[in-house]
Amino acid sequence: MNKTIKKILIILLIEIIFTCIYLLTFKINFIKIFFYKGIINLIIISIIFIVLLLIFKKYKNYFDIKDIIIIILLFFLTNIFIFGMIPTTIDRSISVFMLNSISKEELSKNDIENIFIDKYVYKNKAFEKRINEQIATGTIKKNIKGKYTLTKKGRLFLKLFKIFNKMYNINSKLLK
Repeated sequence: MNKTIKKILIILLIEIIFTCIYLLTFKINFIKIFFYKGIINLIIISIIFIVLLLIFKKYKNYFDIKDIIIIILLFFLTNIFIFGMIPTTIDRSISVFMLNSISKEELSKNDIENIFIDKYVYKNKAFEKRINEQIATGTIKKNIKGKYTLTKKGRLFLKLFKIFNKMYNINSKLLK
């Protein structure tokens, strides 16, 4: 087997092993907000991965720094992309909830709307979950009158969302 092909296969094996380790970190529940849990876990595993690759480099000299950078970037970018596109969507998506509801039985539009309000909003505490996430991330705060206000961070995020709304021509009516 050619040395380059062998190296590529070893890199792929290492990527698979560390992706499996990353997936196992989701069994640990020390962070409540799913999105942040995925990002923090990925950063921690990436740091561990870098350290192990550097140790491996020191003793085996099989990978050079360029290889290590490519391996880490491949690992990080692949996992952040998949995490952002699929698990985060599953965790937050109204569409996924709707597809799952319809998969169980045929439903009218009103049935779907009622199930959404009853199960997604009330039983799943969707609103409470989202408002608590915003408080935890520091984008809103509750004042002494019991009302919620945007923080400086919240205003900045809203401004950025409006910029991205325009850049990607989303035309979201939520950001008018």
